[in-house]
Amino acid sequence: LLAIFVCSIVFAQKNIPNISKITDKNVWQAHNRTVVANTVNNDTELLFNAQKGDGLAIYQKLEFENGTIELDIKGKDVPGRSFVGIAFHIQDEETFNAVYFRPFNFKKPERS
Repeated sequence: LLAIFVCSIVFAQKNIPNISKITDKNVWQAHNRTVVANTVNNDTELLFNAQKGDGLAIYQKLEFENGTIELDIKGKDVPGRSFVGIAFHIQDEETFNAVYFRPFNFKKPERS
């Protein structure tokens, strides 16, 4: 029973990236975007500038195998241009898997 308890403590670790440190190149690496941290109502959000090509902010201090990823995502209502999501299995700024969400059309009512 003790071994199971110890193992569950070791493997059930939370790693919550401090996104307010987005400009710290020892922790984060941004590719093809300027990324700024902004605090709104005690929540920190990341703002990526718009330009062609994929943009990434890579958290350097994480090796993820199994678990749960929780995040809030918001884009802009710009048809065909606002694709936001999360990348994983990152090998470099051009080789990664991603889950992204689209389209962002916040102004239209829900359709039934």
